[in-house]
Amino acid sequence: MLNSISPPAWRAPVLAIWGGFVPVGFAVANFMSAWILPAGETAFLISAIAAFALFAAAAIVLVLKVADFTGHRMAEPENGGAFSATMTTGVVLVSLAFGIYVVLSVGFFAFMPAFIAGGASAIAISAGTIALLVPLGNLLTGWLVRGRDARFAAWLAAIGFAATAAAALPAFAGTSAWSATLAAIVLAISGGVAASALFASIPLILPRDGSAAIAIGLVCQAGGIGTVFGPPLAGQIIESYGWPGFGWFLAVSSAAGIGSLVPLLAGRAGTKLAVR
Repeated sequence: MLNSISPPAWRAPVLAIWGGFVPVGFAVANFMSAWILPAGETAFLISAIAAFALFAAAAIVLVLKVADFTGHRMAEPENGGAFSATMTTGVVLVSLAFGIYVVLSVGFFAFMPAFIAGGASAIAISAGTIALLVPLGNLLTGWLVRGRDARFAAWLAAIGFAATAAAALPAFAGTSAWSATLAAIVLAISGGVAASALFASIPLILPRDGSAAIAIGLVCQAGGIGTVFGPPLAGQIIESYGWPGFGWFLAVSSAAGIGSLVPLLAGRAGTKLAVR
């Protein structure tokens, strides 16, 4: 829907900003837990449902107004080959990179509250505050990608992954409060940059006869798979190797994310995959 109602020049920035939905959700959940859980689990669940209903209703009203004003309709595939046309190497690699990002980011945000509350952390700010810093990376990416090409978006994602890898060990194995806190802040913002750059690249790598809905769906499905496997994998790493081992896990996962983007970094985003 975002891709459909956005003017072409704004599709990449809009998708980049949207890329922060997971960490923003974690931040909201963290703060709601602190404020409402003392009143009981039922109160928390009712509040979450009410908040969802409120924002869903607002979104529906605003989208309908935009659609009426612009006359946009949901884009439909021009021919029956939209799926095969969409399945380029670029789309598949962006999906893979986003799946890797979700594995590391969901583990990071899921276990950060336990890490800070357990006393093993030198980080001086709350987990919710760290999660709320992610939109800075989303907004920065949305500003940077406007008018740029797919290779630029890929390099931006790679830089985000590299900064995540560099900050992972100081955040989870550091003993200095200022360095661990700074590393956690870098982790949050750089993760936002990586995720947003990947989403922003979708309309830039899409073939002329491809489907944006299919490409976004594939990327989100990779993220859904990462959401299933990320937390238990992170928990196993922490249980077996401790918090420093988790830092290494985040660093290695980030390196894998960079590796999946190598063809895009070289500018080979349009190579076709054979899809039968």
